[in-house]
Amino acid sequence: MKAAAQAEGTARNVAGCFPGKNRKEALLVLAHYDGSGIYGDVLYPSAYDNASGVAAMLRALALFAERGVSPERDVVFLATDGEESDKDGARAFAALLEERYASVNLINIDCIGHAGRDFIDIYTEKQAGINPLAQALAEAGTAQGARVRQEIYSGDGAVLGIGNRLAVTLSDALYEGEAPHTAEDVPERLDYARIEGAAQLVANYLAQTHAEPLFEYERDEAGETAATAEQKDRRTQLAAEHGLAWNEAYCVREDGILLRFYLGDTFETPEKFLRLFPGFAGVETGAYTLGAVELREGTWLKDGRVELLCDATLGTLMDFYTQQILPIETFTEGEKYTLSALDAALGGSLSQHMVVDLSYTAESGDSCLVALNVNEGAAKHENATLDAAELFNDAALEGIFLMPAGEAQDGSTGILLASYAVEGVGRADLFWKQGMAGTTLETMESLLREIDLKGILAAFLAPEFGK
Repeated sequence: MKAAAQAEGTARNVAGCFPGKNRKEALLVLAHYDGSGIYGDVLYPSAYDNASGVAAMLRALALFAERGVSPERDVVFLATDGEESDKDGARAFAALLEERYASVNLINIDCIGHAGRDFIDIYTEKQAGINPLAQALAEAGTAQGARVRQEIYSGDGAVLGIGNRLAVTLSDALYEGEAPHTAEDVPERLDYARIEGAAQLVANYLAQTHAEPLFEYERDEAGETAATAEQKDRRTQLAAEHGLAWNEAYCVREDGILLRFYLGDTFETPEKFLRLFPGFAGVETGAYTLGAVELREGTWLKDGRVELLCDATLGTLMDFYTQQILPIETFTEGEKYTLSALDAALGGSLSQHMVVDLSYTAESGDSCLVALNVNEGAAKHENATLDAAELFNDAALEGIFLMPAGEAQDGSTGILLASYAVEGVGRADLFWKQGMAGTTLETMESLLREIDLKGILAAFLAPEFGK
């Protein structure tokens, strides 16, 4: 079994600036230039993730320079290092932004120009209304199929887009059978005309809006906390009034322009989780027992609501999360809907974005984290070192391998051990939440036999969407 190559050294960001009249504000375009590197003796070319983004950024730089505009504020182009290792380059540059600029709008380009794609997703964090920077880019990029997607994109843009820095990420990644982080991420998968289109979009935006006021976005953390508490109280009240089951949601019209769906129940503890998903009680096998359950950010059950914008004039509803337009009669105020019905009407946006972490602990103190990603994707790794069919007698286990998973917020490091996927249904990734030193093939094989991944995945999906 071969682990990823590790090397000590200095990572470097590369930046260039077109000075503006106002040196305290900046428009920043960035892409990370590091890739997945070498695992054992296998090269991971990283053409899509993210040579494509760097190419688009450099082309946008050249196109912008050709326009010869005199910008009102600094226009900065940045190539970051260390994105694949916990966004180190972006974190370092964030300190410079904080010191130098009072306000920044930034455009991150990550995984762009995949062959066969006819869209560009403009990722922005979920918020009330539309990110004005995202909206402006979408309007400028109609020819490229640009569309706003209110979902945090886990990349350099998320690290840099804090405080008063308004951020978006441009990408056409789907992650369903994708090649990033594998030996198959090769140039042949790219459509260079699509990369050119993304560069044109960015360059056109920079040139056409350089004299406009910089977009501002100030987070009202106190207000958001109060609103979250109010939503939780409202959900509890509606669940009690209408006798909602845990997998039912009640449709309410608010302010005349919003439809909200309030879930009957969610879970915050392992005990409550097991009450709602009793199938898990039977998969706590061997020495490992379930210790904690946590829904990740972006999971609909964590919010307990879906929000739709009503347009009575057009007779439409718009899903805030996906920007999908639906007929207004799709949902009716005061009606109950099961999660499966909501999921079907919203094109699978609920079931495709549900992620839960299950922490298991043995009496010895050993622990592991099972991360369930409910989507139609499946990891593809060339460096599997055990025969999946021999270990589990099930072709759905795609690989067992050593792969550093980076440092977690609690300071622990991890190794991605296995990727287990059921086509069209979901994926489970198993992590060893300890340091990498001393982990042997025998230890990992023993752990995998103790945790029934297939049972966990089936127990999680079956009561939720009837699969």
